Amino acid sequence: MIKKFLFFLVISCSFLLGNKISNQKVLLNAESFGFGPSAAIAQIFTYLRDHINHISYIGTGHTLDLQNKLPYNAIYNYEEPDIATQKNNFSEIVKNYDVFITATDFQAAQWAKELGLKVIIYDPLTWYWSNIPPIIKKADLYISQNFLGVAQRLKSTAFPTKSVLIPPIVKIPPSKIETDHILVNTGGLFNPFIEQKNLLDFAHILFNSIDDILKNYDQHIDYVSNQAIARSISTIPIKTMQPSEIQVTLNNAQFAIMTPGLGNIYEAAAMKKYVIWLPPANDSQGQQIQLLRDNNISDYAIDWHEILDNQNPIDYRKPQEEVLIQISHCIQRLSCEKKAQKKFKELVYKYIIDIKCNLNKKPSLTKLIDLFGENGTQIAAHKILEALHDF
Repeated sequence: MIKKFLFFLVISCSFLLGNKISNQKVLLNAESFGFGPSAAIAQIFTYLRDHINHISYIGTGHTLDLQNKLPYNAIYNYEEPDIATQKNNFSEIVKNYDVFITATDFQAAQWAKELGLKVIIYDPLTWYWSNIPPIIKKADLYISQNFLGVAQRLKSTAFPTKSVLIPPIVKIPPSKIETDHILVNTGGLFNPFIEQKNLLDFAHILFNSIDDILKNYDQHIDYVSNQAIARSISTIPIKTMQPSEIQVTLNNAQFAIMTPGLGNIYEAAAMKKYVIWLPPANDSQGQQIQLLRDNNISDYAIDWHEILDNQNPIDYRKPQEEVLIQISHCIQRLSCEKKAQKKFKELVYKYIIDIKCNLNKKPSLTKLIDLFGENGTQIAAHKILEALHDF
């Protein structure tokens, strides 16, 4: 019944995506935390482009990696070393726009609201916030991606009246080529609260360790990450792909090894793929894996205490700053402890053997799509266009 309703809703959205809206200048944005927010905005943009005369992007850091090749009217990088200059740069650009649409950059949303813009927030992490960011209540439209516990939480008065719940922003590519390829995707490593050097060191360990293991298999490996990581590792052919390219690559892969971002989780679920989840690089990744485990929806995941001696399990629900300090310490240990690197490789190897024995079975992860559906991108775009018409 749910799937039939969602199918009808997607068809209705396709029909209702009407004429271009020429009287509003729209600016898109994504938080520079992992690849999920930027990937979601890039996918929503593809449905908005033909219906908005002027649509641009503003962001910082690695969020630009996924936007630079898309046909925006303009792309702005407002990154500066200090927050005051950054806000000034942001304001000088944003004051020329009418509507600001962001994926979880609440600071930018607050600045845009102060400048008098209509603000639309897309949030895949409604389930996550221990304290609801105040700007959410002030949003002119709040779009929440469904996940475990989200529907119940949206009943809180902390959310605006104009809140909509959408299925996951994931779509199965129309065609599939059965291959024995393996996808290794670490797009979700970067965040602004852990030093980039530490994250690059982490990426080196991950890629080199996995490459050593996979050399034993006569299979093609697709290595995917952000541009900073790709530039820093010259010995492995790492690519930065658009979300649509990653989806096709994952859909055609035999299995994957990935960072446990929610976008990766939903895509693997929709495409019925076994995944080895890498150790969490931030608190939300850790909480997501724990939620999957608690609901028997995770098959293979590696956590820090499983590879580091005398490391207690991290409580990923503690304050973000505290958790990220612990993760940073774990990354530093992994970078210099050969025993930990050996344990990591042994676990990956063990899980690969197990996956290859179970390829004819359906991964437990697919339960997520049974619960929450798919094709949320078109629905999000339709809700945005409806809001633009009403503003």
